[in-house]
Amino acid sequence: MPLAMHVRGFPPDEVTSRNADAEAEPGAGGLAQEDIDSIWKSVVRLYRTGLQPAIALCVRRRGVVVLDRAIGHLRGNSPGDAKDAARVPIRHDSLFNFFSASKAVTAMVIHLLDQRGVLHLDDAVVEYFPEFGKNGKEDVTLRQLLTHRAGIPNVTQARVDVELLSDPQRLLDILCDAKPLSVPGRRLAYHALTGGFVLGEVVRRITGRDIRRVLREDILGPLGFATFDYGVPAERVSEVAVNAFTGLPSFPPQSWALERALGLSAREATALSNDPRFLTAIVPSGNVIGTANEASRFFQLLLEEGSSTASACSSGARSGAPSASNRTWRSIRSWGCRCATAWASCSGRTTSRHMARTRREPSGTWGSPTSSRGPIRSGRSASG
Repeated sequence: MPLAMHVRGFPPDEVTSRNADAEAEPGAGGLAQEDIDSIWKSVVRLYRTGLQPAIALCVRRRGVVVLDRAIGHLRGNSPGDAKDAARVPIRHDSLFNFFSASKAVTAMVIHLLDQRGVLHLDDAVVEYFPEFGKNGKEDVTLRQLLTHRAGIPNVTQARVDVELLSDPQRLLDILCDAKPLSVPGRRLAYHALTGGFVLGEVVRRITGRDIRRVLREDILGPLGFATFDYGVPAERVSEVAVNAFTGLPSFPPQSWALERALGLSAREATALSNDPRFLTAIVPSGNVIGTANEASRFFQLLLEEGSSTASACSSGARSGAPSASNRTWRSIRSWGCRCATAWASCSGRTTSRHMARTRREPSGTWGSPTSSRGPIRSGRSASG
């Protein structure tokens, strides 16, 4: 087996899908055609590295879609696939797992409930989920979970695998018995999966509905979203882009940090991400699945504080979110910008990388408002 894993390259024109009906004239977004061409050429260059089986990109600027395309294969072109394997081309409306960008969606639900007055961010988790208050976690707050300061960044009492992630009650029992690795509120440590499950249980205790139903019934449904939900129905698993382990393997100390955060290696995480049980489960911190277009639209709603321009970006959607006021959208939008870009790929040097990006001027952050990430340097589409 070669040290570096690559996918087979194909002529870009043969494996590119464009949503021409959705793409507005560049001028509507304050751009020139050369700007759009430059952005897409960058994507093609990335595809030609052989590290990405597929890439989907949707860019909204000034509330209009200026680019909505994809390149590569949905499945059949991973490094381990046979040369004669059936290859399914990617489409602009193919489904991708957005992994940790899911945290922004979960944060949205929590802020919506805060707006309704049924919880408050500085309340202790035990006010809604009493069993959680053991072994020094009695004073952990919802805000500390959202900001990765709850002291339970990973699962140390059990091996993280698909059986555990698809059995939320068992995982919650483990988290209830866990001892914080640091004093809650004192130390920032990325909670890759743990915080989302606790927040999801708080939502269920308060509303009587799981977080998937709350998201669908109170946000996505009224706004006309077809996807961008926690997991997919079993019958749609085959429509989700397959993730692949590509590039060089991770070496210490990066590999140690990854395994400490996720509880499993990069190769194991890649395999887990393709398991139907993971794709159909509710993983509040890591398995929102949708199209690049709808991911871009969600983040445009954050930029527009839930109203007018954002909803106009998708046909048939109503103006604004009927169950979420501007304050909710504004609360979790911790930076201002003029462009929402959703970028998804089904490969990476470790596991699949899927990002929804927003940017403030002159620099910005990517990921969810509940996580801490470094600044990005994206193209003209994101700098406005």
